[in-house]
Amino acid sequence: MESTNTNSFSTKPLPVLALRNLVLFPGTTVPIRVGRAQSIAAIRALRNEKSDSDKSAQQLIAVLQIPQEQKEHISPDELHSTGVLVQIERVRGNEKDGFQLVVRGLERVRVRQVFESGGALRAIAEPVNGPRDVDAATEKTLLDSVKGVAKQILEFFPAGQDQMVTLVDGITDLDFMVNIVAANIEMSVEQKQDLLEDTSVRSRAMKLLDLMGQRRDELKL
Repeated sequence: MESTNTNSFSTKPLPVLALRNLVLFPGTTVPIRVGRAQSIAAIRALRNEKSDSDKSAQQLIAVLQIPQEQKEHISPDELHSTGVLVQIERVRGNEKDGFQLVVRGLERVRVRQVFESGGALRAIAEPVNGPRDVDAATEKTLLDSVKGVAKQILEFFPAGQDQMVTLVDGITDLDFMVNIVAANIEMSVEQKQDLLEDTSVRSRAMKLLDLMGQRRDELKL
């Protein structure tokens, strides 16, 4: 189940990173290159807002997907309304040359309002709370099915297979399993965004199983 250590969402706007060709999921840690002026302004705002008296505070930022066309400036109405709250684990670089970030996805969020301030995009967001529309038995069946197909796909990638199988076997939460597989399996940005936005546990798992089956069959050819 997705969760954070942020206790609760406040009405204070979060800085926003607008990404193209990359959909993040909770539970994953990924590197991101930041070069667009609005994203650099978001990092600047985050640094400025971090209290000198609380250097251990989490650096939280919302990551939202943007359209595929190449644009330097993104307007608030171009952002997808569902994204991921991330914690910035590491920052390298500078405002002139851009930043290299390592971020960890915490949970899915839905933005209620997006606006631009000080050159940075900002969003007021809330957690995505969907229906728990599966009973325990159905959830276990779906989880076992996802694990089974994941292992079939891993057979086509011998390098590191044992470690990945061990990781898959150790996952006991269906939401987390869907997030991890969706983040790593080859599929379109649109398909990943659809999985991110879907609030139904059952629907997400069924969609993922269909996509995994297609990927497995492609690898067989």
